[in-house]
Amino acid sequence: MGHVIMIGCDLHDRSMLIRYAIGDAEPQQKSFRNDWEGRSKMVQFLLKLAKKRHITRIVFAYEASGQGYGLCDLLHDYGIECHVLSPTLLPKTPKSAKLKTDAKDAQMLLEQVRGHVLAGNPLPVVWTPPQRLRDDRELVRSRIDAAHALTRTKLQILSMLKRRGIGKPEWHRGNWTRRWIAWLREMASKLDSFVGPVLESLLDRFEHYSSEITKLDRHIIELARTSRYADAHEELRKIPGVGLLTAMTFLTEMGDLTRFSNRREVAAYLGLCPASFESGESTNRKGHI
Repeated sequence: MGHVIMIGCDLHDRSMLIRYAIGDAEPQQKSFRNDWEGRSKMVQFLLKLAKKRHITRIVFAYEASGQGYGLCDLLHDYGIECHVLSPTLLPKTPKSAKLKTDAKDAQMLLEQVRGHVLAGNPLPVVWTPPQRLRDDRELVRSRIDAAHALTRTKLQILSMLKRRGIGKPEWHRGNWTRRWIAWLREMASKLDSFVGPVLESLLDRFEHYSSEITKLDRHIIELARTSRYADAHEELRKIPGVGLLTAMTFLTEMGDLTRFSNRREVAAYLGLCPASFESGESTNRKGHI
């Protein structure tokens, strides 16, 4: 297996440290900036090394993180075999936790790649969603974030009214109607000159997030009608309590459902399977879902 370049990469927001080896040779180390230019330089370095050694296969691995899959996409574009590994399934010991460095992390990843290439050991890879699905997720997640922000703003307004001892008018029949918002703005103009602007700002935020949610909902409706989701979306909407956002959240977050063999695997992926703690005299002790 001297004709394979194996790389483990410790990836950070601003830097990348790679440990690479050919066959059972002594590993070497090199660092790059984690930006477009730095990633391009790393790819060119690996391609030049492969050309110099007459090597046709390059195997690269890094841990899944908030960095996403952009690096994986780039490597695949250049014909480099890339694996994104699950952090929870990588080997960790109390000693490694105390002596954690970028070089040690990169070496650990390199050892995983070596075991895969030289001994055929399986890698704990995560499923890499296609770019189209990742883009669809951005829209649905943005809608969810806007709803959370709106809820937070509503609670801030109600808490402020409670703190100021401001009761609801006699004609009040429900919160967040246009008439009630107009009344709140009138109340803001009567408050202390340093308090009124706070309520005004909260009401501006309320109207902004409400408008954003309406706009994003229109785009999600369009997304649900595309060929990628139309049939599955309609089937999910037949379940009582499942609406547009719930259906589209499920479909975009789950992705390709054929990768699950049964519903137990689906439940495990969603974190709905409780942990099990059974040892010695303790049996059938389950943890939280």
